[in-house]
Amino acid sequence: MSEKESIRSSLLQRRSVEPWHSIQEKSNHIKQHLFNLEAYEKAQTVFYYVSYDHEVITHEMIKESLSTTKTILVPITHKYTHSITPSQLHSWEELIPQAYGILVPEREQSLPVTLIDVIIIPGVGFDRIGNRIGHGKGYYDLLLTKARHALFIGLAFEFQIIDYIPTEDHDMPMDLIITEKHIIRCSNRKH
Repeated sequence: MSEKESIRSSLLQRRSVEPWHSIQEKSNHIKQHLFNLEAYEKAQTVFYYVSYDHEVITHEMIKESLSTTKTILVPITHKYTHSITPSQLHSWEELIPQAYGILVPEREQSLPVTLIDVIIIPGVGFDRIGNRIGHGKGYYDLLLTKARHALFIGLAFEFQIIDYIPTEDHDMPMDLIITEKHIIRCSNRKH
């Protein structure tokens, strides 16, 4: 097992035992931090991941954002190409369960990546300079490579922040990481 795989496995195990009420409470704190960010307030177009399993919950964030003037996008994933299409969401009811119970738009309404101001990114773990470890499929790295102009915001629980994450050339670091306790402003991003 590689160092990255070992870190991923350990963090997924830790996340899986976090009580559901704790995940909900911490996610609510993270939502408040995000919504109070000036960069988020100014953003016109926001791309969210739709949370599942024990990730930081984005459902309420998305629902509340849909009631604003912001354009909200969510991912449609393509497993054969390991790519993501940003699809506009007009209402929560447009989402239907797909593989692994992940909610996706019933029909694709793709918008160009160039229109996105802020991308909200899931992660299994992060370090303080913005490096991220995901599920290892590369979906988000491919998307982020095409959206270097946008602000990258990783959402994580405090226990998902570790000292060091090994990186590869294709890995895209975050600009900010928001946990239930604070906002980490990362220095590793090269626009």
